Amino acid sequence: MRAGWDYWYAKPDAARLVARYSEGSTAHALQLRREWEQRHLERAYDYAPDARSARSARKAREQHAVNTLAMGVLLDIIIVSQAAAMDGALERVSRAALIAAVEQMCVGLILSLR
Repeated sequence: MRAGWDYWYAKPDAARLVARYSEGSTAHALQLRREWEQRHLERAYDYAPDARSARSARKAREQHAVNTLAMGVLLDIIIVSQAAAMDGALERVSRAALIAAVEQMCVGLILSLR
């Protein structure tokens, strides 16, 4: 997550483009968003509970569905908070405090999946 924040602050013009078009304003933008989400979802599973340890195939499928939804929420929280920070909407909040709050929220959500 920290690397993502560093990227957003180091490349504000690129970050604004990502924020503006991440909702899929065009077919190409939507495809890029889906690819971005898929890449980050796959990486996020490194931190999510292991569905293979579930008692049954049904339980594993349910856990995978919950994890996928949760990771989607995490990605949305991150991109929206980064976009708000870049647009100045959160200018009263220090960069460090914002990053810490978003990280804490995301870690809490991940831990709730266990």
